[in-house]
Amino acid sequence: MLGLPAVSVARAQDRAPIPDRAETATPSGTAATTYGAARALMQAGRTEEAEALLTAWRPASRAEEHQRLWALAVLMRDTGRPEEALRYLEPLVAARPDVGAFRLALGEVLQSLGQDERAAFHLRQAGGGTLTADQRDRVQRSLSGLDQGRVWSGHLAFSLEPESNPFKATSDRTVVIDGREFTLRDSARARAATGLGIEAGLAYAPLIAPATRARLALSFDATLYDGDAPNDVQARAEVGLLHGALESGRSKASLSYTRRWIDGRGFSMAPGVTLGYARMLSQRGRIEAAATVEWHDHDTFAALDGPRMLLFLGYSHAVTPQLLLRVGLRGERTAAEVASYSLTAGELTLGASYAFRGGVMASFDLGLRRADYDAPAPLFGATRKEDRVTATLRLLHRRLTLRGFAPVLELEAERQTSSVGFYGYENFAASLGLTREF
Repeated sequence: MLGLPAVSVARAQDRAPIPDRAETATPSGTAATTYGAARALMQAGRTEEAEALLTAWRPASRAEEHQRLWALAVLMRDTGRPEEALRYLEPLVAARPDVGAFRLALGEVLQSLGQDERAAFHLRQAGGGTLTADQRDRVQRSLSGLDQGRVWSGHLAFSLEPESNPFKATSDRTVVIDGREFTLRDSARARAATGLGIEAGLAYAPLIAPATRARLALSFDATLYDGDAPNDVQARAEVGLLHGALESGRSKASLSYTRRWIDGRGFSMAPGVTLGYARMLSQRGRIEAAATVEWHDHDTFAALDGPRMLLFLGYSHAVTPQLLLRVGLRGERTAAEVASYSLTAGELTLGASYAFRGGVMASFDLGLRRADYDAPAPLFGATRKEDRVTATLRLLHRRLTLRGFAPVLELEAERQTSSVGFYGYENFAASLGLTREF
């Protein structure tokens, strides 16, 4: 049903009512009668009548309102409506963050809806509160499930993607080469295009030893344009191992192979190896580190062939149950066959995500990148030094779904300046589509 432990309504009330004066007052009089009658209807399986009774109830105090919210949340959860349960659990936890049982229920519902980061936050907070032994076991089981992931998982997304300059070409009309000015053809300059984006992925991660999983993943990413830009298609296979848990440290090692096609023709292939590590530094903070080495082999442009090393260090912090902040540092070293294509680059990324009530998830990311090339660019006689700024806004509505697909809107602005003007560009892109994780 929900990805939650199968329990009767009676047990759901027993495991997390508002049982104690330290938490809130016990309902009395009319409130006690309404609450008790609703519970009796739920136990008898008369859920529609219980829902109508609870919806019509007008509590006379804050404590009674908490009882009403909890009863409705349990009813929605146990009748297979986790999105509606979330609607009642979020204000309940906001009003009573000290009640561990409420946070536990919220974490489990979020986990069932695939909102793993928010689920982990609430489960860890619940673990720091007063819980029964059974509830603590459930917290640990849920966190372990989030940490280790599912045996099978996947994603599928479709989007319409208009861009002002998908080929990332200059908007200049002329260039100067060896002191002479040349006019660029329109096909070599920035031009708009609209693409159809398709993303798909499938991963299998069986447990092969205590705290150790094997992982096999396949992914496909394509943008098919309307003729004003070359189609870009990429497929990737990965096999590796995951060991440990986020609480004490989780390690990753994997081998990968990536194949890319541009406009229907083979462009490059890249075998690679990745090592990674992630760990919770506190109930709210997580650190990640990764190193990747790939060997790029191009079908028709051997000057770009060579190894590429990527380093990443990141930290994310849950400021509140809704707000997540993140910062990352990336380093890159590409040693191409021809020195003018070899580069050293560094990038700082800053980001934030916020979960609004109602199911809207918003995230904003800002990237600042600097790249220095090893040798002068062919024809231009100057060595490239480039600065790039990228800003991305993403909006996802998790509760408004069509056959399991959620609508997502992404807006991106990118600007690169270069010591060789030909390599500077601007691009503004939008993506409107549907995405699903399973």
